Amino acid sequence: MGKRPLAALAALFVLAPSAGVGAAEGDAAHRQATTLGETGKAAYRDGRYDDAIIAFKAAFKTEALPKFLYNLGLAYRKKGADQAAIAAFERYLHGTPEAEDADNVQAAMSFLRTRLEETRVELRVLTKPSGAALELSGADDDVRGTTPYVGWHEPGSYELHLQAQDHEPFDKALVLALGSPTELELELSLTPRPEVAQAPPAPSLGRSSGSPPSGHAVPEAAPRSPPASAKSPPKASVWPTVAWTTAGIALLSAGLFALIAQGKADQLEVYAGERRSPGRTREGAQQLDDSVAMFGAAATGSLALAGAALATGVVLTW
Repeated sequence: MGKRPLAALAALFVLAPSAGVGAAEGDAAHRQATTLGETGKAAYRDGRYDDAIIAFKAAFKTEALPKFLYNLGLAYRKKGADQAAIAAFERYLHGTPEAEDADNVQAAMSFLRTRLEETRVELRVLTKPSGAALELSGADDDVRGTTPYVGWHEPGSYELHLQAQDHEPFDKALVLALGSPTELELELSLTPRPEVAQAPPAPSLGRSSGSPPSGHAVPEAAPRSPPASAKSPPKASVWPTVAWTTAGIALLSAGLFALIAQGKADQLEVYAGERRSPGRTREGAQQLDDSVAMFGAAATGSLALAGAALATGVVLTW
């Protein structure tokens, strides 16, 4: 091991002072953060590193000064949590990139990483989209987190599970081996959306561009006999033709609605005979029953209209 990492690590044994650049001394939050920092330093000197970690975290949460992250990294390092120490030092340098001790901190982090690599394997997981929930279970304790994820783990077999909103779950078996850092870049698949069934277009019952409905012939009014006397021809009227045409269309509509109603009634008998969950059977049967009633009423109305039109045509013709 070179002298540079050892010297850097030795330099890190000195805790950062509690006083520093921050809020005014009279500010309540600053006073509270300073008190918590002193509590953490006292616990650190007594070898109570868990208590020191708690105090330094609380101090940084109260007042986000980089010196608390520096001291937090020292407490983690003394506890033997090298991975957490590296993370704290990285946050410290991110907040103070121009720090005078930046070179020493970088060298110490390199030393800690080298020591980690002797017993642990680095795992990095990046996902698209980021922020996926991560679960890793295997050789050491189960781990939960979110992506992007970086962690150091004991060599062995693991099961990786990822889950992101509106995306399919992802599962993968991993084998982590010493000296072989593992980095995964994964793109999660979107959950397919259920297709909405499109209702078939309703049959057209009216005339379009002067043509009768496809497949149906509309009866036309019988031609009238020529007038007996050419001297006084009767006035031609279009209303009898309108009445007969209306009667024909109404009869066709009545027949069509009757056929649809009969088809729905047949479906209702088949549906009622199938063995399904009670709730779903009642709902489907009710829909079919409503359809039978609706088309039956439409057929009855069309027949009534046809009768009225026929009567009107007779009156107007004769």
